[in-house]
Amino acid sequence: MGSGIGEATWVGFMKGYPSENVGDVASGTGFAGLFATGTVAAKSFLGIDNWLMFVIEAPTIVIYFLAFKWLTVQK
Repeated sequence: MGSGIGEATWVGFMKGYPSENVGDVASGTGFAGLFATGTVAAKSFLGIDNWLMFVIEAPTIVIYFLAFKWLTVQK
């Protein structure tokens, strides 16, 4: 559900940018699925608990937020 809401928000945000950027977003979300699957597989292989994986990956939220704010200023 979160992925669907995020995708709809991002695609709506993209309407202010050139149409060729939509393909870049689509390939990025496709890679995100592959990366997430690899991350879960690696977590299982290494025996890392879910809470630790969340703590390791949580800082990426800040990076995503800062990139979004930067794009908003560029617009």
